[in-house]
Amino acid sequence: MRLKRTGSYNLIALLGLLSALTLLVCVVVMTRQMDNREADRVRRLLAIRVDADVQSMRTSLAAWAKDDEAVLRLDNARDGEWAASTFRNPSRMSTRIYTFDFSDRIISGAATRPGTRTLRRIESGLPRRIGALRNHLPAEGFSGPKTRVDFFWSDGTLYIFLMAPFSPASKAVRMRHAAPPVLAALIPYKVSLHADLAGMGLEGVDVSNRPTSAAAQPIKNAQGRTVAWIVWKTERPGADLLRTILWPMLALSIAFIILLIFAYRRAADGQRELIASEARANYIAFHDQLTDLANRRYLIDALGRATEKARYGGCDLALLLIDLDRFKLVNDTYGHQCGDELIQETARRLRSVCRDANDLCARLGGDEFVILAQNCDIADAKQMARHVLESLSRPVTLSVATVQSGGSVGVGIFQVLSDSESLLRDADKALYCAKGSGRNTFCVSPENVAPRAAVDADVGQAYPPPAGCRTVHR
Repeated sequence: MRLKRTGSYNLIALLGLLSALTLLVCVVVMTRQMDNREADRVRRLLAIRVDADVQSMRTSLAAWAKDDEAVLRLDNARDGEWAASTFRNPSRMSTRIYTFDFSDRIISGAATRPGTRTLRRIESGLPRRIGALRNHLPAEGFSGPKTRVDFFWSDGTLYIFLMAPFSPASKAVRMRHAAPPVLAALIPYKVSLHADLAGMGLEGVDVSNRPTSAAAQPIKNAQGRTVAWIVWKTERPGADLLRTILWPMLALSIAFIILLIFAYRRAADGQRELIASEARANYIAFHDQLTDLANRRYLIDALGRATEKARYGGCDLALLLIDLDRFKLVNDTYGHQCGDELIQETARRLRSVCRDANDLCARLGGDEFVILAQNCDIADAKQMARHVLESLSRPVTLSVATVQSGGSVGVGIFQVLSDSESLLRDADKALYCAKGSGRNTFCVSPENVAPRAAVDADVGQAYPPPAGCRTVHR
């Protein structure tokens, strides 16, 4: 039983642990979803901000490229000195301004100072990029800024390259070449990033050619290929929330498991107490409280089942009805306590007479007892009656005295036409005959013996009936 309870407690603890783990997994999933939503929100804001920055650059460059004098000096002629003096690089920024002729050669803006080897290498590839971007210029009649943008990664830096074709500001000036000269700007995007995105409150913002964390926004070039990533140290409200509630949640889970085990134990104890109480009440209802023997109610039920079994199974059945001799004298002389002691000792002795568990010993009430013996023929019943008389004839030591009571036995034998009431009635008649024979003896009821002639002869020779008691045949 203890092992069974331990297994139940382990099962309850396991169920509680699984519930706590399920809750923990749900919380972790929810916090991860919160973090992912926050990262997606920042990505959308970054994409909008980058697009706005690029659009602002394109608008400024297109407005600068719409100039009649620039068309006259760069398209109709190739005035590099004028271009260099007009489109100068900003003094406090890393942005470089270039002009290209109709054949994509640099007119002005090329690096000439020492120490600009990396820049000159980048500039050597700009004509190729200009040629590629010319193929994607907006068509004539386009109302927006006729500019193109490209991103590329070089020497650990992300560059944004913008180009805008020069165009006349008035109808008085016309273009000579089909491919107009262009105005271009080369901007290291890291500078623009720190200048334009600092207001978003992001920490650890940087540009990388590979995503170093889950918080990254891709930047694609004109061909749609990702060339760099904007990375930042994202805020993780879900993880912060999980760190805040993790230990309290674990403590609550442990408390829940303990409470569950306690509640189960209380319920199980209550159920066991209820079952034990019902069993005790059932036992008291069918047993005598003084002797712990079966009572009359139990005997009637058992006798009914035994007679049915004997009737349809062909089994022998005998009923021994026992009555103490001189019990009233002992009870009146020494008191009810000694009378109860005598009854209890009689019950112990009658239990010892029973052959096995199939024999039922019961107390009808007062000083009357019954032994219901199954698979017991006439010879066995007589032998059992002799053992009963021998056991009851021995002296009984009480708390105040030693007495010798003895008893009388009436034996009823089951026949095919018998039932529980008739068998009990025959045993009672036999007991009456035994009492009339001088006590401390037994009689077998002559009414239930088969064959009748043999049994009557045997009973008449061994136990002649007293005066006034005769054999009656039905």
